Amino acid sequence: MKKTFLPVIVFPLLIFCAFASPGLGGPKGVRPETPTPSGRYHPAMVFDAATGTTVLFGGMTFSGEYLRDTWIWNGSLWQKANGDGPSARFGHAVTYDSRRKRVVLFGGQAEPGPDGQSHVLGDTWEWNGKYWSQEATSGPAPRMGHQLVYDSRRGKVILFGGTDLLNKINVGDTWEWDGHRWIRASSTGPAARFYHLMSYDAARGKVVLFGGNVAEGQLTLEKVTVGRRGDTWEWDGGQWQQISSRGPSARDHHAMTFDGARKETILFGGFDGGYLADTWAWNGRRWRQVAAAGPPARGGKPGLAYDSWRKRVVLFGGGIGGGSAAEPKAFDDTWEWNGLRWVQRSL
Repeated sequence: MKKTFLPVIVFPLLIFCAFASPGLGGPKGVRPETPTPSGRYHPAMVFDAATGTTVLFGGMTFSGEYLRDTWIWNGSLWQKANGDGPSARFGHAVTYDSRRKRVVLFGGQAEPGPDGQSHVLGDTWEWNGKYWSQEATSGPAPRMGHQLVYDSRRGKVILFGGTDLLNKINVGDTWEWDGHRWIRASSTGPAARFYHLMSYDAARGKVVLFGGNVAEGQLTLEKVTVGRRGDTWEWDGGQWQQISSRGPSARDHHAMTFDGARKETILFGGFDGGYLADTWAWNGRRWRQVAAAGPPARGGKPGLAYDSWRKRVVLFGGGIGGGSAAEPKAFDDTWEWNGLRWVQRSL
């Protein structure tokens, strides 16, 4: 497929109830814009180890605007990347391919067209630190609410799950991306689900999956509540195995990443019928709660990424609305976890 180089349905039920100076410059291809990205639900965020920056793309604002902006966090400030990239979307997923030094993005839900109808996407894009390029339009079926991680031992991007809300179909398939094409790796494993979270445990060579929602069809509040899961699974490159059914409460719309310095998976927040602000760590054997204080409680799948240069977990965005929320909002704050406590880096 010829690569195209660019110069550089809203689902409210699950969303709302569910110090360098700018004068010193920054990464190439970015320019100072505003202090932080706008508040948003479901941004996709990952750390780019080649440039030493955290990359954020897209999401949806509290007012329902679909976003297509790319932002860079250099550990001190946010800068908006020049140019365009993938179309506006939310519910997409990204990961970082360290072998090829590319951020990989797949799918998501597109903004409604002139007829008011929306649809899910099945396109694959890559960010090389300067611009986005579309790499594929075929592979896994279009979806949103799925997850991507990069298996560094096997040199593969791993995709699992997601949903096509318009057709009321959840998927439970596992795919691998090698930089050229997608290959289905398995059709068995965890129950088909969406808004689960995954991370790659580089110390043990395992993909870790926690939680999500298995509700199908017309997603009433009752079905969404019953559909939440609190199970932990691992993928070893050949098969899935359920490891635990104990730990954090059953939830969806949480955030998760692997902390390489402390060799444990970090989980934050989400929605289990109420908005959560708890922080948990998975060491491959058991979950333990490591903090009850930090960022305000939120769902909306905040962005969470591990900065391997500074050995910090970075959190941005997410939101609350409806349900137990006193003041619905989409967050635009930035926090960092240093293994002991959360520190707010931007308001």
